[in-house]
Amino acid sequence: MGQPLVTALDTAFSRYAAADLSMLSGQDLGALVVDLRRVATRLEAEIARVVHAAADVEVWRVAGATSMEAWLADETHVSIRSALDQVRLAGTLAAAPIVAEKMADGGLSIDNVRLLESVIGNKDFDHDAELLIEIASRSPRDTRRGLESWLAMVDESGEAEREELLRLKRHLTFTSNGEGMYDVKGVLMPDDVAHVQAALGHIAGSAYADETGRPHHTRIADSLVELCQAYNAGTVTGGRERPKVLISVPFETVVERSAARGVTIGLDATVSGETVRKMCCDAELNRVVTRGASTILDYGTTTRLASDSQYFALVARDGGCRWPGCDRPPGWTQAHHIDEVVLEDGPTDLNKMCLNCSTHHDYVHHHGWKYIGTAADLWLRKPDGTLIAAPCHGPAFTNPRQLQLVSS
Repeated sequence: MGQPLVTALDTAFSRYAAADLSMLSGQDLGALVVDLRRVATRLEAEIARVVHAAADVEVWRVAGATSMEAWLADETHVSIRSALDQVRLAGTLAAAPIVAEKMADGGLSIDNVRLLESVIGNKDFDHDAELLIEIASRSPRDTRRGLESWLAMVDESGEAEREELLRLKRHLTFTSNGEGMYDVKGVLMPDDVAHVQAALGHIAGSAYADETGRPHHTRIADSLVELCQAYNAGTVTGGRERPKVLISVPFETVVERSAARGVTIGLDATVSGETVRKMCCDAELNRVVTRGASTILDYGTTTRLASDSQYFALVARDGGCRWPGCDRPPGWTQAHHIDEVVLEDGPTDLNKMCLNCSTHHDYVHHHGWKYIGTAADLWLRKPDGTLIAAPCHGPAFTNPRQLQLVSS
């Protein structure tokens, strides 16, 4: 039965492809593009249904292939990656008939169905399936944001695990491209990107008026090289170019340990409340207080949680990362709030702050470690409850209590 149906489709397509498009108006052509895209989506859904059925009867094993995706790649002359995506899509639609139905109707794009793969296995998917289908009917960008927010709401306990899995995917590679140059490719977390962009953007901005005529993207590339050259020469100094963070979130998500909603930052990324709290320790914040999905109640001006004077006082007192045994110098650190609370425009007490390198800052915010006490009497509590002293390393103050605290 299958072959005659495919033959009929092929014949209909050949007849359609012979049509003279020059006879159509621009409006008709636009409508035709949309209609064809919808039909193509329906065809992708049908291909996925057949692929799943073929995988169930192990057509790949009969052919002597090593897997379904290997067989599909060989038979259809596509890459293994494309074949794997097809097999994964087939499994997704088989696991969620409501998604398969909506895609077969042309109501869901293939891109958004692939985004739904991240939530279909969740225990709450069936309960909220209609809501998730509605979310996935938007643009891929809005769909991704909506699904991330939904996950944070229904599975708060798994938020840290999901974020850690993403962190393990971080990488940076250098590959010769055969043109005497190298392709630099990588994947970073949104908070990593905020720091990289802040540093490179500052260096590139300083070179804007050097009259070389270099475009912005070239100056960014040169900035990365200059930064590494300065490090290799032992002359990395820099300023305090902290990320500028635009947070669109109920303020309780930052102050309280709540992950009831995804947190959207100015990098077009939805991150956990804990990641935002980490970034808030030493960033420039622009507060956007919202009610509902579209009403902005207030936009706050930029707030520095630790002034430059305070930062230099922290450098003099701590001498670098306060983590026991860490030798990262001050230039590799950020200010961390010991109580892990963002105050509403209140004073910033240096006795409630310490310096942490990015690695150990991440330990405190994502891995169960916690500072206890004040900067004058600071301890580090391990996840098992063991306490370790975290003394100052700064040359200027043998006794932290001698430091004159400065309020912002």
